[in-house]
Amino acid sequence: MIPVRFAVLARRDMEHIHAYYARIDPALGLRILDKIVAATAILQDHPRAGPVNAGGKRRKWRVAGTPYLLFYRVKPDEVRVLRVIHSAQALAWQ
Repeated sequence: MIPVRFAVLARRDMEHIHAYYARIDPALGLRILDKIVAATAILQDHPRAGPVNAGGKRRKWRVAGTPYLLFYRVKPDEVRVLRVIHSAQALAWQ
């Protein structure tokens, strides 16, 4: 099992996502964050599960039950989540 770590930009993305949904319903903001974190569980055991993009430098993984994608890089000692981006805004990252 390889650890998953969130880069500064990914953590900032998650803060914005939480704030957006918490305005609608505070519990919803937390549920979305829980789904994002839960999506990384498969990457701990299968870090190369997501399709490769950007010239083979990073991968993406869909967060089930949400419109979000995780963009990540597999390093020798960790999976680094680079960004958490809404699929409608993710074209530049794909």
